Amino acid sequence: MEIANWITAISTLVMAIATIVMAVFAGSALNTWKEEIKSKKILELYNDLYLLFFNLENFLDNLGIFYAKEGEQKCNEKITSFSSEIAIFKSKIKIINDNELYNDLDFCFKNIQKTFAWGDSKLLADGNIRATYQYQTFIDKYLNEHNFSTNIKTKITKIRKTCEDKQQNFYK
Repeated sequence: MEIANWITAISTLVMAIATIVMAVFAGSALNTWKEEIKSKKILELYNDLYLLFFNLENFLDNLGIFYAKEGEQKCNEKITSFSSEIAIFKSKIKIINDNELYNDLDFCFKNIQKTFAWGDSKLLADGNIRATYQYQTFIDKYLNEHNFSTNIKTKITKIRKTCEDKQQNFYK
């Protein structure tokens, strides 16, 4: 009977060790899965941010045409939309601790917020919305001052390039 007890004890020990090893592998797999999900969400964030700044850059490149065709109210609405989206991305980028990208976003947001200052529009008696002085100043500056528009375009291009690089590095 003593051999049977030894065999039972050894098999119980082997089962316990196997259970511990399986738990370690399961924990490792769970952590890997969590990291993969997190990485995919971050990749989606960079992709969405890239698209936002692609659209912003396209809008600013065609600002004169858009302004002439659509008028002040539509321009103001479009800028407000971009400003709101940038503000949302700023909070998301801060969460993932990408300080360089956060600083670039903050620069763009502050320039847009400072120059467009949404909420300062006036509702006229005829129902139209009149653009703020800052907004009109921005259009004039952007269309007529090369250094001003170049500075904003450079920052937007840098943000797009950073997002593109982060997306490419994800697959390396």
